[in-house]
Amino acid sequence: MRLTLYFLFLIALQGAVSALLPANLGGPDLFLLTAVALALRLGPVPSLLVAYTLGLVQDVLGHGYFGLHAAGLAGGVLLIHGLRGLLMSSPILREGLGLGLAIVGQWLSFLVLTYWLRDGLVTVSSLTGVLPLEALLTFVAYAVLRPVLNWTFGEIRDSSEVMF
Repeated sequence: MRLTLYFLFLIALQGAVSALLPANLGGPDLFLLTAVALALRLGPVPSLLVAYTLGLVQDVLGHGYFGLHAAGLAGGVLLIHGLRGLLMSSPILREGLGLGLAIVGQWLSFLVLTYWLRDGLVTVSSLTGVLPLEALLTFVAYAVLRPVLNWTFGEIRDSSEVMF
């Protein structure tokens, strides 16, 4: 029941924030927050599958090219798991660094897709205008939603306890 309530809350909140902000400003990526929360709680394979599925849901809800956010979220989670050994033992630092890595991984995936598709998905103006504000708002949303994430998915276990 918690998962259902959380995902209804996630979709409603993401839609409300997107509607309230001007179209040229990127709001916080709450789907990325959810993918990071699960990546820090699950092993690599389940969290990659969940992140990709979350991205597909985000794309279906109308955020552009089908599969773009799916690849972005999977890229962010992949970077978290690739550098998992570097994440600190402090939960706040681990989660903050994990979120930062996920944002970098997501935008690196977007850059690769931009090159591959030969399309203007990511431009210099989006890297200088949208990315910093989106990253800042995502960190602020993380600070506000951290108790909700812990209520929904449970506390983060030590990385040595996470199974593949």
